[in-house]
Amino acid sequence: MKSKNITRYFLLMLIIFALLPVLNFWGKYSNNIYLKVNVNKELRDTYDQSLKPSQSVEELNITLQQFYLNSTTYVFENLSNRHNFYAPCPTEPTFNSSYTEIFIEDIIALNKTLNIELGNINDAHLSASSDKTYAFSFEVEESCYLENFSMCFSENHAATDDGYIQLNLLSAQESGGNIIPNTRINPLGSSYMIENDIKETWFNFTGYHEYLNISETYNNTFFITVYQSSNPSFTRVEFHYMRDNAGDQLNNSIVYESASLGTVWYLENWDASLIVELSPINNKPSPSQINLNINFSAVNNYIFNSGYWNSLEEYTSPIGKLKFEFSNDWGDIYCKVKKVLINYTKTDLKAESNYTNPEKDLYIWNATIDQEISCFDQRIQNFNKITCLVPANWSEIKAFNGSIEKPVIVSSSLINGYKIVTILEAGNGINWYLITVVDNRLPQNGGDIIPFGNLFLIILVISTISLVYIIKKRLILRKC
Repeated sequence: MKSKNITRYFLLMLIIFALLPVLNFWGKYSNNIYLKVNVNKELRDTYDQSLKPSQSVEELNITLQQFYLNSTTYVFENLSNRHNFYAPCPTEPTFNSSYTEIFIEDIIALNKTLNIELGNINDAHLSASSDKTYAFSFEVEESCYLENFSMCFSENHAATDDGYIQLNLLSAQESGGNIIPNTRINPLGSSYMIENDIKETWFNFTGYHEYLNISETYNNTFFITVYQSSNPSFTRVEFHYMRDNAGDQLNNSIVYESASLGTVWYLENWDASLIVELSPINNKPSPSQINLNINFSAVNNYIFNSGYWNSLEEYTSPIGKLKFEFSNDWGDIYCKVKKVLINYTKTDLKAESNYTNPEKDLYIWNATIDQEISCFDQRIQNFNKITCLVPANWSEIKAFNGSIEKPVIVSSSLINGYKIVTILEAGNGINWYLITVVDNRLPQNGGDIIPFGNLFLIILVISTISLVYIIKKRLILRKC
């Protein structure tokens, strides 16, 4: 009985020593064999679609972007009907703006001055009665107030008396294709004195605040009329003017003379020496109230007297300076340009993708931009980036400008089987490229991975221990 037990122990030890080389072999080589638990069929099928070795696969679309963001406040103290604002831009013709946004605040409409005629070489004698009246036109863009106006007068009589004039404000009407004076809106003064022997002097007539309603006149036009109210036997009041072919060479005003109490008007070919000052109905207007435009498109109303303008127009400039033209119907305004945002985009670049296949189902991809990038504008340093579409199975992507690694953001959403990679801190460079590893050797989802060599070793050890236990138990039973 004892010899049989010794024989069994000897056989067990012989089996264990015989299996040691096998265990050593599996421990060294078998970790390259994997057992997949709970494999997702769709995922497995995807990984089974291995790429064939190739030098070049496809060209990837590349987009360069520069964001010009300027939050410095620009103050326009007296923005006239036309005023230009400039912003830096890349000089490359295809590196154009794709979106522009400008914020404007604190819009204040200032009193506006119309210089109808500043010359005063000629003079005309005013008649001594209201049947000899002169009418001088001025035009407004919208309803407003007449605050002040100025005219140039002289008094030229041998007597020592002061002269006096009468002023009125009239609306306009159309007659035979012409704009002529219409009904009187209001008297502007019945007895203004022109001092004795005064020469070519500008007189300021102030403090009116007279409402000019464009719906109650024709073609936004109004007339100021004047005649001498003092005795012509002792006074001779003269107003001054410039002929249309002299002075500024412009016909700035429609001038009429009437000798029949304003019932018949005769057109003159000169402009009276006249300056008109207007004030807005609302001196803190919204953009739409003054028809504020940038590049001939409307500025949108925001809160109170502020607004914003945006555009998808593609703007570019070979001199690296974009021009934005501000215009408005009122004229003289004060405003602040609070923020300017311009997105510049270039979309005509490609990156050539290729890969190496060092072992089965392992691919090292490289995507290199096929030309030097030299069009980033060095004056613009806000959020410069390069974006590209890469295959969905690319992961752990790295970006380089030469030997310098750049941070990247990889989107989680897909576009037709591709995802967006954004390279931050972009700039000019001669060798921009992406690199990634596509490892199809291991499923990355769908179950736990256990190296088969380790599993075999575990099973073998457990089996051996179980065999020893069974033999020992039988020996004990036999002794009993």
